[in-house]
Amino acid sequence: MFYKLMCQRSYQRYKKSYINILLVFILSLSMLSFVNIFCDSLYNYNEEVVVPILMADHTCDIRIKYIKESEVGLFYGVPNVEMEYRDGNLDFFLIDTEKFEETLRYIQIVFDGHKRFAEYIETHDNWDEAPWIYVYYGVDVHENIETTNTRRITTYVFQLLMLPLAVTAMIMIYNNYIKQRAEDIRTLVGIGISEQQLKKLFFIECNILYLISAVIGVITGGLLVWLNCLVCEFTDMSQTNAVYPVFHVDFLSLLVILLLGYAVVNITFLAGLKRILKMDASYTCADTVVEFKPDKSRFLYYRSKRSF
Repeated sequence: MFYKLMCQRSYQRYKKSYINILLVFILSLSMLSFVNIFCDSLYNYNEEVVVPILMADHTCDIRIKYIKESEVGLFYGVPNVEMEYRDGNLDFFLIDTEKFEETLRYIQIVFDGHKRFAEYIETHDNWDEAPWIYVYYGVDVHENIETTNTRRITTYVFQLLMLPLAVTAMIMIYNNYIKQRAEDIRTLVGIGISEQQLKKLFFIECNILYLISAVIGVITGGLLVWLNCLVCEFTDMSQTNAVYPVFHVDFLSLLVILLLGYAVVNITFLAGLKRILKMDASYTCADTVVEFKPDKSRFLYYRSKRSF
């Protein structure tokens, strides 16, 4: 009885209502997931674009830039390193990283003791071409990247502002669905279903709808962000300093959004449940009673077997 009333009959009779509920749920979750994934992709710009640029020279431990090949011999006595001269730069690779400070100090002494280096620094204003020691070992480029939580806070505020709209839309469409199912609910109450059983039936149904909506909504939101990032990927962004999204999904923050959406759906369900439990089943049979007409039913008696 329950299966036929709640499942078989529901899918056929209330298909349009299910579609409407799914569309509202999917739209709400798509908006929330789109904002979340887009902002995570925007924050990912530093990790995918800025950090590689800053790390481009981090191919050795210590480097002296703009040094002549004839001056490389000055550093042959530096202990604990392997050296390589390339493109006007002298690269040092540490053998024992625990002796970094000692090695750097030795290189600095040799560098400071060379007359040309000192004269160049004193007489030239263009520091970009001056011989200088650059240290890469142990340097964390993330410390040089300006980070701020303002945009993330703005994202959360925007999502919270969207929640009342989502709740209102869900409650309206769900209440309309409950109104359409009034006859079924009265029938169930009339045959003796308890409030707990009734709550459980509709709760399971609501959760199934949310699960379907969550899968479709997250995929839709993520796909829209991915298409946006794809445009930036095929566009030459090297000549601009604009921050653009680089596709990235933070599964933890996405899980928070899904839980937030689930809370919204539960608020919608609880609002609809109050209406379900208030329905009066005292006149359930009044609409479905069959009027007995002996003249029309008499032929059944004549068609029956005499042994009946």
